Parts: sequence; structure tokens; C-alpha cells
Amino acid sequence: MGEKAAPTGPVSAGRATISDVALEAGVSKATVSQILNGKGRASEATRAQVIAAAERIGYGANPIARSLRTGRTGVLGIVFRPTDAISGSLHGTEFHIRIAGGAAASALSLGYGLLHVPDSMRMNDIGYPMDGCVVVAPYGSDTFLAELRRRGMPVVSVDPDPDHLEANLWVGRDELSATKKMLDHVAAQGARSTVLLAITDDNAWRRGFESGYRAWCEARKLSAQVVEVPGMAGSEGARQAVARLLDEGERPDAIIGATSRFAVGAAAAVSQAGLEMPRDVMVAALSDSELARSHTPAITALDLHGDALGKEAVHKLVRMLEGEVSVSSQIMPSLRIRGSSLRGAKR
Repeated sequence: MGEKAAPTGPVSAGRATISDVALEAGVSKATVSQILNGKGRASEATRAQVIAAAERIGYGANPIARSLRTGRTGVLGIVFRPTDAISGSLHGTEFHIRIAGGAAASALSLGYGLLHVPDSMRMNDIGYPMDGCVVVAPYGSDTFLAELRRRGMPVVSVDPDPDHLEANLWVGRDELSATKKMLDHVAAQGARSTVLLAITDDNAWRRGFESGYRAWCEARKLSAQVVEVPGMAGSEGARQAVARLLDEGERPDAIIGATSRFAVGAAAAVSQAGLEMPRDVMVAALSDSELARSHTPAITALDLHGDALGKEAVHKLVRMLEGEVSVSSQIMPSLRIRGSSLRGAKR
């Protein structure tokens, strides 16, 4: 482990970082990070050594006292850009709730509080006291995200600004691969014609999944049909959109809803038309929730791992505040196959 430096006591200039704890304890930054986050296989002696070093130099000290000494608040902000991200049914917004939960748990484990900025459309909200901010699902050329950057606020986004991919650090999903996985599944169940119920919000999530859908159809020389439904319209908006399609004589083999609410609405329209799911029409969603899991039959959906995205966004933000370098990254959604898309045999 090497020779340990003499204890230095509380850091008097600037906020104590993981690097300071590592120097004080005589171990690597990686070891400190693992121990403080409850990970790794360090011995109990090393854990005690690191925790004692952190206490000596004031790492994770009382946030009010620390803010008076350093100008830091010990608080991170989180902003949800989609118009229906948090309002309304918690079932329908499970993805965003999971992001918030993962971010809060991560912030707490790293010694920070988490502040939900209530109205991201007001520039005055940027004045909330926070050391850095997580912005969830920014729009194309997002004005709020751009203003944060202009003011020098450290920021990490869950999904990039789709018009400015390199403008800031972000964590997102591999929408192209996830969409292919979903569509390959319904094709294996006999689907030849599909409809995508796309949300109208102009963000990387919508653009990524729609691009993946169109690319998949083009590669197979199949017709791509995209029907836009406002997010706030929810399941009823999707039901009406699908009912119109069915009334016009169109009967796709599979309907893919951008959200679980859209999928539930599509399923209702299918049933009201006297059709059976999945025999006549398969239904799936590009975002999982309890609405999909509890539906009869249960609806096939992509688990977007919102909790993991929230945790990773906060970890990237804290590493940024501590002067460490991170890179943008993606995670892979998981396909949860359920009864709404299982025909049992190919047609």
C-alpha cells in the first residue's frame, strides 16, 4: 500500500475531494471511491482507515458549514424537461420516477442532497442554490440546458441535446439497438406491418427510437408508419389514434407505443374493435411501467433502467465537481417479453 503520509487534518482551502481522502489515507482514489460507495473488496482495516481519513479532513462534512467555508452548497439539482415527466399518474411516469430515485440515492451516497427544480421553463429557477445540475431529456437546442452552460453551471444530462451531442457530458440509452431488439421480436412472432405511436416531444429519446424504427423497416423493405401523439394526451390520446386507424380499415400486425400509456391506449382500441391481442394485433411499449406489467395480457416493453441512468448521471456530475474526467456513455435497455406479443407460433 506504500508509506502513508502524516495526517493533515481538515482541508482549510476548498472542498475536500476523493483525491484528498486518498492522500490522507495513503490509498488510491479508486479504493476510496469503492469504499465510500460501498463497493469493492477492501479489507475492514482499509475501510476503517479511509473512513477515518475522510472524517479528519472534513470530506462529506455538514453542508451548511461547508457552504459558508467554501461557497459550495452540497446540493445538486435535477430538472425534468418533458412536459409530462412527473405530473399525472405515477404509473405513467415510472421511468422518470426511477431516474429521480436513482439520482437521489446516488447523491446521498456521495454526501450530497438532491433538489428537484420544479419548473424548468422559467429561467429564474436556475437561481436555486446548487453545485451542479442533472437535466433529464433535454429538447433539441434546449434553451434551459444552454443557459446552464452559459452561466458556468456544471451539468450532466440524462440523454444529450440531440442538436448538440458534444455540448455537455451525458448518459443515455442505445435506442437503435433496443428498437431493433423489439422489432426483431415482433417479426419473429409474425409481424409484417407495424405502427409506431411516437411522442411529440423533440428530444433524443423520441428521435433515437423513431430513427431506429425507420432504419429497421427500410432494411427489410417494409413500410414504416409513424403516428404522433402528444405525451399529455396519454392513453386516451393513443386509444383515439389507434381507433381512427382501425376505423379506416388498417390493421397492423403490431403497434409499438412510445410509452406504456400509449400501449395501454392502443390495447383498449384493439379490444373495442372486437379484435384479440396478440392473435390479431400485437402491442408493445418502448418504456416499461406498472401499467404494462399489470395489464391483461401483460404488455411487452423495454426496461429503460431509469434508476441506473439517474445514478450514473449523478456519479458523472460529482466526478466533474471533483475535477475528474468522464466521458458520455450509453446503457442497453432490456426487453421484457410478455403476453401481448407472444403468439406462440409464426404466421
